[in-house]
Amino acid sequence: MFFPRAAAFSSLLLLVHRSIAIEVDINDVQSISDAAKTIASQVMYYYGGDKPGNIPGLLPDPYYWWESGLAHDSLIKYWAKTGDDMYNDQITEGMLFQVGPDNNFMPPNQSTSIGNDDQSTWALASMTAAENGFPELPSDSGIDSWLQFAQNVFDNQVARWQGEIEDKTCGGGLRWQIYSFNNGYDYKNAMSNGNFLQLAARLARYTGNQTYSNWARTASNWSFDIGLIEKDTFGVYDGTFVSQDCKKPNQVQWSANLGRYMEGYAYLTNASTIREYQDYSASMVEHALEVFAPEGNNLSETACQARDNCNVDQLAYRSILARALATTRAMDASTSDAITPVLQASALGAAAQCSGGKDGTTCGSDWASTKWDKSQGLGQDLSALEILLANIPEKQVSTVNGTSTSGRPGTPTGSSTSASGSLSATPLPPASSGALGQMASMFGLLAALGLAVILSP
Repeated sequence: MFFPRAAAFSSLLLLVHRSIAIEVDINDVQSISDAAKTIASQVMYYYGGDKPGNIPGLLPDPYYWWESGLAHDSLIKYWAKTGDDMYNDQITEGMLFQVGPDNNFMPPNQSTSIGNDDQSTWALASMTAAENGFPELPSDSGIDSWLQFAQNVFDNQVARWQGEIEDKTCGGGLRWQIYSFNNGYDYKNAMSNGNFLQLAARLARYTGNQTYSNWARTASNWSFDIGLIEKDTFGVYDGTFVSQDCKKPNQVQWSANLGRYMEGYAYLTNASTIREYQDYSASMVEHALEVFAPEGNNLSETACQARDNCNVDQLAYRSILARALATTRAMDASTSDAITPVLQASALGAAAQCSGGKDGTTCGSDWASTKWDKSQGLGQDLSALEILLANIPEKQVSTVNGTSTSGRPGTPTGSSTSASGSLSATPLPPASSGALGQMASMFGLLAALGLAVILSP
């Protein structure tokens, strides 16, 4: 019986090796940073835009342009949270190459397929750069700051929104596609409109300009009125067709759509004293955990993951929700008890999934399993990277006048001020949050127990 036992022992050692290929202590910032560094290097492996013959800022097939913007955003956030500037030059080169001749992320090489959500994804990456003091643009770039890119995109999209009002198409809102010859022009989707709301909210917080706050409110009211945001549950539906007068929303729910709106409301909670924004973000947290963490604390893309049919876009969606949950927790301490266990358990699950491939660190998608699910790709890596970064405390963020801001008054990250002055000195009453299960069990302990069983006589 020696050989079966030896075989079992070898198999367990392999399992243990793979399950802890990316080791992480969820309570240790350096440990999380080290794990994030491994995954960031894998993101750059997929990128390749800095290699001879490739186009800076672009990902190869099958990845679309919006995911290139998402990857740049994640890598900027990686730098901001870990201090690792290894990829900063490539990030700057990619952003500048894709911003286009009008400095508004409308590059000619994307004119046949660009959507409002694509353009605003890159604008949000610019906001991440501005807020976190990403290294200044080269003197020959022809533009003063990362902020200007985001403002240019905002101005573009406001003009499109106003055009929709003038054309009497659903009372406003942004279409998915910018050009009428593209499939999707008839569709007003949550990603485009949630991105716009968040962009306006972040510009409002960063600049103190009330115009941005007003447009965020316009986008919020329209999203509720048209039914993209469900008024009772605060679920976010995928989109609605202009040809149906925007009266029959497509009710599929994706984590990214909810995440974009949730994070927008979190910024508005911080940038204003309007009570409803805090209620909205807290209610969206509750809904997110009910829908996207239905079996414990591990986030899942429930619309496709159970059937194993998520496409390349959808595999990256949880990266957006992970960022949103981290931002909401930082902006509103009343959500911390609900959010923290999910961020921690999901990060442990993601690290356990990053145990495949020849290198033993290839990331899969099923964060509820300790065994690599044999999937791999940029979306898996971006989601794993963002959920790890979500467990590193948020740093203070600069505004246009140099004032640092963090959470609302009373939050662990310090008091909050907007560009135009202090927010309310009294924290708003905490919003309700859903009940949560217990933390995921510790993988190392389970492996040790299994090993002890095998070695026992």
